[in-house]
Amino acid sequence: MADRLQMARDVLRGCIKAPSLRELDRRLGRSPNYVARILRGEIELTFEKVFEILEAARVDASDFFEELAGTLRQAGTDSATVEAIPPDERPADTVRALMARRLRALEERVAQQEQRLAGLEVEKGPTGRVRAKGSAGDG
Repeated sequence: MADRLQMARDVLRGCIKAPSLRELDRRLGRSPNYVARILRGEIELTFEKVFEILEAARVDASDFFEELAGTLRQAGTDSATVEAIPPDERPADTVRALMARRLRALEERVAQQEQRLAGLEVEKGPTGRVRAKGSAGDG
């Protein structure tokens, strides 16, 4: 398992096209060396962190997972790894499905927020600032 995690960190490092790791830290709003510590294995690598880093690096997640699948297939010494990623399966399809679900969830949240905003009454204060006059519901 540790070898596969290291492979994932190595592939992630290779996918990052940002000017620097510090720039990624800044884009993520994290402390300096956050991404470097993940890539060195000092901070646990999770799917959420992978997606977070890829988004900040402006890298398509499917590119990362395709590269990782190829790397794992080439390593091929662990039969469970090889069986887990059949040669005819495209990890990008799975990633696209996951990203589509996440996008739909975000769209639903935006639609809910828009409905709540539409129900608010607004008024202009004496300084010209707009403020909510009533509430559309607490929730």
